[in-house]
Amino acid sequence: MRQACASDNARRPIGTLADSVLSSGRALIRGEVVDGTGPMVDGSSLSALCCLAPAPLPQSFWLYGGSDPAMMFIWLVPLTNLEAEFARRVGPDEFEGHLVEAQDVVDLFDLRRPDFLAPLGISESPEIRPMGRTRSIQGRCRIGSEP
Repeated sequence: MRQACASDNARRPIGTLADSVLSSGRALIRGEVVDGTGPMVDGSSLSALCCLAPAPLPQSFWLYGGSDPAMMFIWLVPLTNLEAEFARRVGPDEFEGHLVEAQDVVDLFDLRRPDFLAPLGISESPEIRPMGRTRSIQGRCRIGSEP
C-alpha cells in the first residue's frame, strides 16, 4: 500500500463519505461524483470522488447477488475538480474510457498525481456545467485536516 494511502488523512474522506451515505439513506450509484471540501492529502489536488465500476478487479467481483436487490461494488476514484466536472458532463461510460487511457499517463492510485485530462489532449472550458449526479461530503472534518 502506498504511504499516502496508509495515512489517516487519506482514510478520513472515506469515513466521512460513509457517514454521509448512512445518514442520507441513499446508496452511491455508478457515475455519481462526490465533492469533497479540500485536498485528500497534503500536497494533493484531488478533492472529489467518482463512483465507477471496480475496473481494476475481475468482473466476477463487481456484483454481489446474495442480497435482494443485488449489490454492485463501486470504485471510488479520486479526482481533481476539473476531472470531476468532466466526469459529470460526459457520464460514466465515456469517463471510464478516459480512465483506461489515463493509466498509461498517470498512476490513478497516487493521491498526489497530476490532472490526467491535459496529457490525454482533453481541454476544458470554463463554461462546463455539471449534468450528472452530485453529492457533497458533509461531515465534521475537512478532507485532509485533523478531526
